[in-house]
Amino acid sequence: MSEKSWFLFSNALSPIRVGQLGFTAANQDRPMTAIRQATPGDNERICALLAAAGLPTADLPVPSVELWVAEEADGIVGVVGVQHFGQAGLLRSLVVDTAHRGSGLGAILLGHAQNQARATGLRELFLLTETAAVFFTAHGYRAVARDLAPADVLGSSQFRLLCPASAVCMTMTL
Repeated sequence: MSEKSWFLFSNALSPIRVGQLGFTAANQDRPMTAIRQATPGDNERICALLAAAGLPTADLPVPSVELWVAEEADGIVGVVGVQHFGQAGLLRSLVVDTAHRGSGLGAILLGHAQNQARATGLRELFLLTETAAVFFTAHGYRAVARDLAPADVLGSSQFRLLCPASAVCMTMTL
């Protein structure tokens, strides 16, 4: 496993150490968690997590979507992705296993995806959500009309086919 593939985060979303599994947290009872880039061997578990949360899986895996997983001793417990469209990105597939919800892991995954998006030159992230607008608002996203998304983002399968018209479109400038 290469050092580049492991990213570790504390509850404050700051990198702690590259190349080692685990992080120290204020709550010493919290299991050690590693955030790493997904591999093809992760696809089955990723799709199971997404399906359990009612999120679309029909177009995954897709080469233009970077996926990261949160992994603990018992396996993959969360996932997040970013699909690139020029200087804009589409945040996709943020989900945490039900047994780990409320632990801050969703915020850690979101922060990781945002940091990676910035590092690759994205200037803005868009997303569609039916259930998590409050979560995303609390993390700096704002609701916008769908037609304010760039044409490439509007042409994505998420916008065209997979997410219903009732899904809230949200954005954040990075």
